[in-house]
Amino acid sequence: MSAYKILNEDWSEYDERKKEREDRFFITCEEEWEVHYVIKKIRKHHPHITTDELKNAIEISCRQISVPRPRPLFVQCVLRKFGIV
Repeated sequence: MSAYKILNEDWSEYDERKKEREDRFFITCEEEWEVHYVIKKIRKHHPHITTDELKNAIEISCRQISVPRPRPLFVQCVLRKFGIV
């Protein structure tokens, strides 16, 4: 399953929590709630991936993608760590 289904889900809860409205399409990696939100979205479609595995993949992706980290690029980067795109 591609990142397409994850990215086309309802992200309004995430968007509303962002402090700056223009930041809603980007992942900052500094906020723990953001990491947990991304994990929740991915695990919904890929429950076989553990939370710890996702945290590790997210940490690596945070280092690989420079700021600003567009949501689609970031989710695809995380999924690539598991051979999913």
